[in-house]
Amino acid sequence: MQDGSADSACAERSFAATCIMQGSGRRLRALEVVGRLTMLQTNVRGRLRADLKAAVRAQDSARVATLRLVLAAIDDAEADLPDGEAGLDDAAVRDLIRRLHCHCEEAAAGSGVEGNAQVRELRRAERAVLAEYLPEPMNEAEMALAVEQALGAAQARSIRDLGKTMAELRKICTNPEDLARARREARRRLEA
Repeated sequence: MQDGSADSACAERSFAATCIMQGSGRRLRALEVVGRLTMLQTNVRGRLRADLKAAVRAQDSARVATLRLVLAAIDDAEADLPDGEAGLDDAAVRDLIRRLHCHCEEAAAGSGVEGNAQVRELRRAERAVLAEYLPEPMNEAEMALAVEQALGAAQARSIRDLGKTMAELRKICTNPEDLARARREARRRLEA
């Protein structure tokens, strides 16, 4: 016997499939519905695969190409792992996506004025797709709260306690950019 949430998920999936079949006017809405379903999944790889299927159904060729690139990069990274070692966890997959995102950013900037505008647009589109799988950066209030919690947990009183504070911040901040900002804020507070 199925519960109500499974029935509603099936109904949303069939609604998404119906919207895709009805024409391009509803493709975006169908992708939004499928996107809401995939947000419930916990692992990044499962979300990537589900989003790839939705993009194929919606005939979004740029998104399909980008997601296939990411999944191929994940497979390559797992193939390079030593035998007996488990596959990539979500943190490693997000790190790989972050590196691909930076690569797209550099490629778009590298094409410059003399570069092909079409290539530049393609890289921007890839970067936008990849950004969906990266954690949102912390806002100022969240950053201040994270630094305050880390300082309290480390019982930091001076700049000598920055190492202990950073150990606590690493538990809170998963995004490297957030960690760098938090480090600067913690240093500023400890030096004051």
